[in-house]
Amino acid sequence: MEALCVDLAREYRSRGMQVLATLPPQEDLDPLAVRLRDAGARVRRVESGPRGTPLGQMHGLLQLARLLGVAKNGVAHLHI
Repeated sequence: MEALCVDLAREYRSRGMQVLATLPPQEDLDPLAVRLRDAGARVRRVESGPRGTPLGQMHGLLQLARLLGVAKNGVAHLHI
């Protein structure tokens, strides 16, 4: 799944599209963040999963909603 996301980011950038990838802040995802940046994507680290506190999850979901609002004319490709 990670390779697919990197490949999509690279392909979208080659077509002139802007790519924003959001990842949880866990350190084990740092190599993926590097690969996505190398493919031309901007990367934001957002905690929205079950690992955080309920308040942290709500904050993360609000961050995601804001990011989606900025990308009004874009495509959201999610892996849950």
